[in-house]
Amino acid sequence: MKSADSIDLQLNEQFDYAHILYKKGLFLQSLKILEKAKETARANQKFNFLTLVIALEKRIESLYITRSILDRVEKLSVEANEISSHIDIVARLSNLALQLYSWFIKHGHARNEKDEASVIQFMKDNLPGKAWEQNRFL
Repeated sequence: MKSADSIDLQLNEQFDYAHILYKKGLFLQSLKILEKAKETARANQKFNFLTLVIALEKRIESLYITRSILDRVEKLSVEANEISSHIDIVARLSNLALQLYSWFIKHGHARNEKDEASVIQFMKDNLPGKAWEQNRFL
């Protein structure tokens, strides 16, 4: 089994366990498991998984059972926005990679300066603004 598969299984098990605790009304215990899952997901660049974790954390916090301070709610909001932005830029870069591949199929290798200028213009026209801020493309 690949290590990536192992991480996915581990994260899903943690999330399932946290969800069971949530359903049983053990909210603080659920939040502890979710925090560990978040750390693992961040360490392994599993941003789509983070959206699930944060959604459950928000659900727990919205019950006002934890009586958490406003900082926790604000932190969750900021975290959700950051993850959403990251997922958006990764999706846009993935789409661009496919478009560039399509361009290559249609035009082939750049054989001269005109072809090179065409590729450069294509990238300038389609590269998302925050693409250079990404340190990994997963």
